[in-house]
Amino acid sequence: MALARVWPRPTNPPRPRSSTAAPADRLEVILEDGDPSPSTPSIRSTRPFSRRYHFRDAGQPWDDSPPPSYSFAVGEEVDGDGDGHGDGGEKRRRNVRDRKFIARRGGWRRLLVAVVALVLVAVAVIVGVAVGLRKKAHPTMTANAPSAPSSSSPPVTGPFPAGSYSFLTFLDVVDASCTANPDTWRCYPDVTYRLSATASAATFNWIISATAATRPANFTIRSTENPFAPMFEGLPLQLLDEDLPTERYAFLLSIDKVVIPSSAITDDNAAASCYYNGTTFQAELYTKKPRTYPSPAPLSSSASAAASSPKPASATAQADDFGPWPFAVRIQQLIDAGVGRPTCYKTVDGRLADRIPDGPQPRPGRSSCSCLYRNWRDPN
Repeated sequence: MALARVWPRPTNPPRPRSSTAAPADRLEVILEDGDPSPSTPSIRSTRPFSRRYHFRDAGQPWDDSPPPSYSFAVGEEVDGDGDGHGDGGEKRRRNVRDRKFIARRGGWRRLLVAVVALVLVAVAVIVGVAVGLRKKAHPTMTANAPSAPSSSSPPVTGPFPAGSYSFLTFLDVVDASCTANPDTWRCYPDVTYRLSATASAATFNWIISATAATRPANFTIRSTENPFAPMFEGLPLQLLDEDLPTERYAFLLSIDKVVIPSSAITDDNAAASCYYNGTTFQAELYTKKPRTYPSPAPLSSSASAAASSPKPASATAQADDFGPWPFAVRIQQLIDAGVGRPTCYKTVDGRLADRIPDGPQPRPGRSSCSCLYRNWRDPN
């Protein structure tokens, strides 16, 4: 029958253990069968530590080994006076430095590169989302502008006929019926097509702008500098005979036409200038009627496409910025006979001087003076 071992209890109540307790205050080692248990070295420390007690299971039988002594496991030290302050920050920095990723050579640089890469990725994602939302909120709109007829390409400045155009015409008719002296009425270039097909050429460079992107669009027209044609700006174009073979845009304005007589009209042969105030300047720009002047020369496909494409409208257009108008055009200057038409003055050094009192008198009856330009010839 096994005898139960009874361990004597200390006669004095246990006192709190302290790392500074003297050896005499500790319990004596209990000897069994005359064999002393392994000596346990006293552990002294000037810093607090945590203790972990190991207790045997109550249901586990005792073997022949001596009862377990206290075991101490030194845990993480408490900084300073044990209140969690002091040099704790330094300890955390040591822990970061001891990590393998940081401890390797170049660890800090790799960490910095990774952080910068993450920031760049985040910025790229934010910018992409913002741009996508903006495009979704403002979708690109394409105006369904009516296309020009097959002989012309639509300009990029708006629906046809918006663009910068060169209207190449010839002087067809000169009528001086409104004055008794035909030398006081002249039309540039003073040569009609009947006399010369090339010398009768006259070119008008005009710019057409669209004021609305929807159909029907409103268009205005303005001129460029021209020594023989009037200057105007922002004149409205009126669409006539829409969808008919004679469909055309038209405009007109009143000008004071100045003519330098082709011969002397005074007894002293003084230079003179005659004014036809209230002359009507009108133009009709056809959109279907073909042009026949100048006679088309053989062109390559690329040159033909370039010749039939109007140039974009520009506020500072130059002579080479204009594409040819691809259809028929008719331009006319017209004034009826009347008292005081024309009014002529002597000129000195280009300045007006005395009025010529016995100037040319108007012809009786209903008559008019005109200059007619166009770019097609009627079949004979």
